[in-house]
This record gives sequence, C-alpha cells and structure tokens, in this order.
Amino acid sequence: MTVTQGPAGGRRRTNVNLIIGIVIIGSMALVTLVSFVYTPHDVNAMHREHRFEGPSARFLLGTDNFGRDILSRLMYGGRTAFYVGIVAVGIGIVVGTMIGGLAGYLGSWVDELFMRVMDGLLAFPGLIMALMVIAVAGPGTLNTAFAIGVMSIPGISRIARSGFLQYRSIEFVQSARTIGVRPAVIMAKHILPNVMTSLVIAGSVAFAGAILSEAGLSYLGLGVQLPDPSWGRMLREAQGHFMRTPWFTLGPGLAITLMVLGFYSLSNGIRDAIDVREAHG
Repeated sequence: MTVTQGPAGGRRRTNVNLIIGIVIIGSMALVTLVSFVYTPHDVNAMHREHRFEGPSARFLLGTDNFGRDILSRLMYGGRTAFYVGIVAVGIGIVVGTMIGGLAGYLGSWVDELFMRVMDGLLAFPGLIMALMVIAVAGPGTLNTAFAIGVMSIPGISRIARSGFLQYRSIEFVQSARTIGVRPAVIMAKHILPNVMTSLVIAGSVAFAGAILSEAGLSYLGLGVQLPDPSWGRMLREAQGHFMRTPWFTLGPGLAITLMVLGFYSLSNGIRDAIDVREAHG
C-alpha cells in the first residue's frame, strides 16, 4: 500500500494490492466470458498441417502438438478454472462456516468434537485428500471441484470458529440472547455479518489454492478429462516440447500464475483496506 498526498495536505493511501487483484481477476473473467460467445478457433479443432506453429496472425499464441489453437484453449480453460474455484470455495465457505460457527458459538463438547474432526482432516496433505475423494467419486470437473472444496473446509472452519468465539460474548449478542432471540437468528443476523470480511479474505486465498490444485490434478490426469481444455493438462501436454515450442508452455503457465497472483493480491488488498479502516475508526 502506497501513501500519496491528499488534496488538503492529508495522506491518502493507495491500495495497490486491491487494484492489482481487481484488474487481473477482472481481465481474466472478461476473457473467460468472451469465450462463451467467441474463440478464434474451435478449441478441439486439429490443424495437423500447423502442428507446433509459432505465434502468427492466424494463431496469435501458436498451436500445440495436435495443431490446436493455444489461445482458444486458454480462453476455454478459464471457464474450468473459474468453475472449479467457485464450486470449491462455495463448498468450503458454506460447510466450513456452518461447522466453525456452531463450534465457536455453542462451545463445549460441540466445539471439541468438530475441531478434532477438522484437525484430523488437516493431518492429511490436501493433495492426498483430493486424490482419495477422486478415487472414490472418479475424475471429472465436478468431482475435482468437490474434492478441492473438501480440502478447504478445515481451514475455513477454523477462521469461522475464531470469529464466532470473538463475538458470542460481545454486548449486542448478549442482549439479543437475553431478550430470547433464537441462537440460529443470533448466529445468522448478529455474528455472521461481522465475520464475513474474514471469510471473504479466506475465500480469496482458497480460490487461488483451488486453481493451483485443479491444475495439479489435471496435470496428473485426475482432474478435468478430455476433450475439455484445462491449463494444468495443457502444461502436461507441453512438458516434452518446451525447447521446441516454448509458447506452448508459457501460455498456460502464465494464465495460472496471473490467476493465483490476482486472488492473492485481492485478499491482501482487502486486508489492507480493513487495517486502514480500523486505524481511522
């Protein structure tokens, strides 16, 4: 976060992280939306006479080992990234908030039971857990998103628990409890809005993690299945051709890097904005 001189001699802070995050994510989202109505070529069309062709007016980012247009596949791959991220983070936020909220608000044996289960899940490496889920449910885009969502539940539940623990004893919550407001209403209307900012930050970080996890699983052949394009699968297909066709590798690699950078910058920007607001509040 940089500091600039305000119009009245005051100091105005420019939230660089937030700007970078919004610009990157907005740009990637725009390209993905465009892919629903237009791509330069059919994403699965093979032009064998143009295999390993470099960037040109016809193929702006070149072609792959089957003569498919890399730009079109990158655009379509954005759908996969956003779909998996939205579904996975949605599962993590909803289930994690429910578990962490109940544990933090009710305390006692409920807290102990839920958190020991979450500790048990955290003991498994995330990728191993995802592989276990996919081994049972099978590969595919939806199953990949579900597996990654399960991975994110323990971390988000602990963040939610911390917030509910902090607010359950605060004055306005105690007042609501005194006048007979039901616990479910207190949790949903009095505590959850105050915890939402922390959950949004956690969701942004989880989204970046989901994109990396999906790319890793697809690279291993356990995520998105053919013929749907995936940035991770594109990297796998390109790995043996880097010296011959570096553009084949750089495209999906840069796409993954930018998406992850965008969501991490967004989470840092939101955190910076909160710190500034609290410092002036």
